[in-house]
Amino acid sequence: MFLYRTRTSHSFTYFLLVVMLGLIYDNGLLAIGLFIGEGSTLETLNLWRFLGHAFFTPTLVLFALGIGRHAKLQWAKKNVTLYSFLLITITLIVYEITEIMHQTLQPVVEYGILRYTLVGAHSGPPIMVLIVTFILLLVSISLFRHTKWNVMLIGVVLMIAGSAIPLPIESGAVTNTFELIFMTALMMTMSKFLLKEAG
Repeated sequence: MFLYRTRTSHSFTYFLLVVMLGLIYDNGLLAIGLFIGEGSTLETLNLWRFLGHAFFTPTLVLFALGIGRHAKLQWAKKNVTLYSFLLITITLIVYEITEIMHQTLQPVVEYGILRYTLVGAHSGPPIMVLIVTFILLLVSISLFRHTKWNVMLIGVVLMIAGSAIPLPIESGAVTNTFELIFMTALMMTMSKFLLKEAG
């Protein structure tokens, strides 16, 4: 049973690597959008960008659970927590896919970058991102309280601040910088608790 739980925890934390691959694809596509040019090829590649976001980003909820288990937080060991986090992840994926199906892709040039964006979404901040961020914030607070590890908490708070506070800079580099800090903080957290358990 212990071996099973350990392997499950490892598999949950590795979802972070999948999310990182998705971000690499996302930023790489944005970088070459102008070279590909407007048309069906770029539109299809951008559709996969949104689908990847829909499938992969919600798995950060499971990553958070995996970190909680590696850190031996009591709430993370309970079966009800496992089922709740799985349900949240699946629900968010289904919700995002449904949203994409009800929208259309349209080309847009912003900051010298050609990309396709979804049109027809509900107004306001993205619900999936808000829920994932909220869960990561709660888990990072719990992690800090019980282990004094504050890197994940700092990364999440900076990501929230970077998304919420408008900066007078006409470039997408600011968002990318906050994403990089955020993902680095999660990677450092993953490395710390996986290595600690292995040692």
